[in-house]
Amino acid sequence: MDLKQGAMRIFRSWMEACGAPCEVRNGDVYVNNQLVDIGSKIRELNSTNLKVSMGAFHDLTESVGIGKPNPVDRGEAPTQKVYSDPVLARLRHKEFRTAPNNAAFLSKYREIIRREAFLFYSKNKRLCKELGYEVDDLISYGMCWSTTFAHRGQILDCEGDDNYRLLTRFLRQRYTEFYKSLLRERRGCLPSLEMLKDPTEQEIAGLEDEVEFEDDRTAAQRREDARAALEAGFAGMSRDAVIASLENAATGPMYGARRIAKRKLQELLSSEGGEFEAG
Repeated sequence: MDLKQGAMRIFRSWMEACGAPCEVRNGDVYVNNQLVDIGSKIRELNSTNLKVSMGAFHDLTESVGIGKPNPVDRGEAPTQKVYSDPVLARLRHKEFRTAPNNAAFLSKYREIIRREAFLFYSKNKRLCKELGYEVDDLISYGMCWSTTFAHRGQILDCEGDDNYRLLTRFLRQRYTEFYKSLLRERRGCLPSLEMLKDPTEQEIAGLEDEVEFEDDRTAAQRREDARAALEAGFAGMSRDAVIASLENAATGPMYGARRIAKRKLQELLSSEGGEFEAG
């Protein structure tokens, strides 16, 4: 990718998010008819470190007399490494944190986002059902990826269908990565009793790319055996201990374990007229 074009996309995206006037003429960016020296901040603007890229943006906005507008705020950055949370890794969270919300872009390309989500689900329905993913979950991922694309990848002032083509390719690349991530999640999606009791000791379990298990059982048999082991373990625990273990797993580091624990906890509390609110 042309780094200068990328820097111009990012600068313009942030300016639009701030509601500030900005235009591109003959390959240069102007704010209030003042030339912005994008060339002096190309690498900084392209950085996925928000402090670096935002610092460069503010240097440029101050140089044209509009202060330090804040185009994007996604809260405090996560303190944990991205690989410890599959959701952050799938979102390419560092890139996503730099991208402002763009409702107009998502509305314009809504059908592409929905189409690619439905295509992925139809091709991988069994895997999605095993891990508890619905089409709406896939659409949510697609909207986040498209928000990043709108900020960093779209062609400026495109009059043809190039952005449709580029976004389609971009989403398919992301869904390919997503598929590989789901395969890794399936390896460790069912929590053991030990994991429920002390999930922090299992932070890295199931997230290794190259681990292979020698097991002649089918996936369905492994899930059934794991469920039977859990039920047997729960049978020897008090109600409060079961709830405490599920609550720990529901907020623990393993995404697959969280989904299953939340569902189990919801079933348990629903039968008693309560409701679990996930953190």
